[in-house]
Amino acid sequence: MRAAAAAYRAFVRRHPGIYAETLSAIADDDDATSAVSDRIIGICMSVMKGYSLSRREAIHAIRALRSIGHGFASLETAHGFGMPINIDESYDWLVNNFIAGLDAAQSRSERLRSRKAAVARAKARR
Repeated sequence: MRAAAAAYRAFVRRHPGIYAETLSAIADDDDATSAVSDRIIGICMSVMKGYSLSRREAIHAIRALRSIGHGFASLETAHGFGMPINIDESYDWLVNNFIAGLDAAQSRSERLRSRKAAVARAKARR
């Protein structure tokens, strides 16, 4: 997750023009762009698999990661961080807290699945 977040931020900083083209959702009739988008989403879903999230939760997490990278890098490239605190440390702090949230979501999801399985087993015994 940290590598994905770092790569996102680096891409925004190194390729602002190309990045700007990635902000809009893809039109259904744009096959070439859709193929690239599908590959990127596939990579992101692979990263999220480590957290045992449902597909719906993984999409929420991908949107959150994209928002973190976008917001931070946008402020960074606009020189929006003027306080004398290391910017890389701030990004690491943000990403670490995002990961802590994913860990909590994973635990919640696992508890819910476990409860559902226990209920199903109890019903099957009746």
